[in-house]
Amino acid sequence: TDGLILAGEVEGDKANTRIGASAAVRYPAIYYDRIFWADQTAGQQNRLLWSKISQPFAYPAAHVIFVGDSKPITRIVPFLDDLIIFKTDSIWRLTGNTESAFQLTRTPASQGCDLGLTVVKLQDRIMFTNTSGIWFFDGVTSRSATNRLDKFFNGQTVNGLLPPAS
Repeated sequence: TDGLILAGEVEGDKANTRIGASAAVRYPAIYYDRIFWADQTAGQQNRLLWSKISQPFAYPAAHVIFVGDSKPITRIVPFLDDLIIFKTDSIWRLTGNTESAFQLTRTPASQGCDLGLTVVKLQDRIMFTNTSGIWFFDGVTSRSATNRLDKFFNGQTVNGLLPPAS
C-alpha cells in the first residue's frame, strides 16, 4: 500500500514508505533497533508491525505478524531478550534478532492484560493489572501479586466499605 510522505521528503520505493495514513498504531517499542507497533485498526487489532533495522520511517509490507486470534494487542514491551506482547487473555513472546529468526510463541501465562496502560516493566519482571487483579509476569508465566485486593476487584464490600464507583 502507499505510505504517507511528509513535506520535504521524497518518495522512495514502495517498501520504504511510511505506515499508511489509515493505520491506527499504538504502543511503540524498540526491539533490536526496530520500532514495533500494535495496530489498532478495526479488524486488525492482533497485528504487529515493525520498521526496517535503524530506519524508523521504513515499514515494508512483509514486516507484519498476526498474534494469535482476533483479540486485540493491549501492550508490547521489550523484556530481557524478548518482545512481550500482551493481549486481553494471553501473553505472547517474540524472540530472535532478525526477520528470518523471529519466532512468535504463546507463553503459559494464565492471565492477559486488558488494561494496557497499567503495564510496568521492572528489572526482573513485568507488573500489570487486569479486571481480576494485579499480576507479575516473569517472562514465562503470570502470578497474582496479592490476593488482598481480590474483593476490591470483584466489587465486594469489606467491613461495610464500598469500593469507589467507576
